[in-house]
Amino acid sequence: MQNSGVVKFEGKCFGGVEGEKQFLLALLAILPAVFFLSSSHGADRPDSSSFGVIIGSGSSHPGWGDTAERVRTIDLAFRYESSPERVKGLQWYKNHRSYVIEVPLHVVRKPYSSFMFGASFLSRWTFDKNGVKPYLLVGGGPVYSMANIRGMGAKINGSYQAGAGLEFTINDRRYFVDIRYHHISNGGIKEQNVPLNSSKILFGVEL
Repeated sequence: MQNSGVVKFEGKCFGGVEGEKQFLLALLAILPAVFFLSSSHGADRPDSSSFGVIIGSGSSHPGWGDTAERVRTIDLAFRYESSPERVKGLQWYKNHRSYVIEVPLHVVRKPYSSFMFGASFLSRWTFDKNGVKPYLLVGGGPVYSMANIRGMGAKINGSYQAGAGLEFTINDRRYFVDIRYHHISNGGIKEQNVPLNSSKILFGVEL
């Protein structure tokens, strides 16, 4: 139901002043991490390090495990990637591992408007091919939820994820696209603990 720009859902109000407060809190929460990442980005950084941004969308799937709620998000993340390891393997197995830190903001758009944010620490294996390079990634991290999602009994949760993607270069700039499985729950530390098992499609570019 909509009234003067304020959306009401199951007794909670989002949009208007309340929505603006939540959005500002989410931005304030991720800005220190973004500042920390960007402060180390300079001319003297090693060639094996890079910064980038990611944007995409995701949806939880009722029936995947104990997931009961359909939650759809728009996802924005700042990322830092470091590749300290040398290339390993031969021929098709030629690959290198890198370490990725992402600072995501999940804009919840269904069942109502709200936000989740956190940090993710990932390992990424890129297969060094000419042209398009496939990669695998896995990791996890903490997530703070402002959304009053049915079955989520805690604001502070944990997450893990795994995915695969493709990296390519255009005009000396790296781009990538990947699909991920993403899990959020509180690990049973608080009742209720209904997880969100989601799929995400993400697009990224190196800055």
